[in-house]
Amino acid sequence: MGEQQVLGTCVNAEEVFSLVSSKSQRCLLLMVDSIASDHGEALVAQLRQLPMPPAIVLLVEDLHWLRANCYPVDQVDAVIHTHSFGSGVLINGLLALSRGSRYLDPAILPMLQATSNQVIPRLTSRERCTLRELAQGQTNRQIAEQIGLAESTVRDYVGSLMAKFHARNRTQVVRRALELGLLQHDTD
Repeated sequence: MGEQQVLGTCVNAEEVFSLVSSKSQRCLLLMVDSIASDHGEALVAQLRQLPMPPAIVLLVEDLHWLRANCYPVDQVDAVIHTHSFGSGVLINGLLALSRGSRYLDPAILPMLQATSNQVIPRLTSRERCTLRELAQGQTNRQIAEQIGLAESTVRDYVGSLMAKFHARNRTQVVRRALELGLLQHDTD
């Protein structure tokens, strides 16, 4: 397996990219789902562009956000639910990676299968913010003030949400998001 060492720990995406990109050998990155507001999706895309991208293991605390954010699990090398650690999945995942395979924690598979049976639109972080505010019954002006955007920009996001949810109005957007479980966490 060669020499093994811990490179360090990082608290944000910029630190991770800086540390990993400074290495000339492939490394293993254990990434928690809270690494960034988009759960590290932009970081993963950036790391994949490196000449020697790391093997990325995404450690998921809350399975709900995988569904709510339609996280592209195909972009990481392994996805492991932290609640499964006692069952040996971390070791199984690392062994799979050492053989050059991908690994999905069996505890995650039912949720991914349920999600694949429904068409869940892929939302940007701004669209997710706008959707949360829509669910609170906010007007475009109120949403703009809340998230710091121009009202016309919010109007564009609302239009985009309506198109993605095949909705005729704001109420249908929220109803369909609730049906898909995209607002469940925010309304608990």
